[in-house]
Amino acid sequence: MSQLKTNEEIASCIATIQKLLEDTNQLFEIPEAQRVALFKVAGELSRPNRDEFQRRRKDAKKAAKRKQIESDKHARKSTGIRSAREAALFVAPKLLAAASISEKHQN
Repeated sequence: MSQLKTNEEIASCIATIQKLLEDTNQLFEIPEAQRVALFKVAGELSRPNRDEFQRRRKDAKKAAKRKQIESDKHARKSTGIRSAREAALFVAPKLLAAASISEKHQN
């Protein structure tokens, strides 16, 4: 499912719930089975049990970790060391050469 479609569906759900909040008489016009299902699903979403809450927290941590790994991967790509290593003749970055010179002066 595409992200755009998911956002549109969520916006549609929010709009529907807001319409029901503005005119609560509409709740009693829908069939009882649908009304009960609506309340049950809304309650489970807004008040998860302990297991569901832990699963959501774990999923959120995994998503944050994946995002951080991607960010780190792009940061490493931009440093230039990887592209230097892929070249036919590896040339060390200038910062490392400057560090070796300062070490010689200290010894």
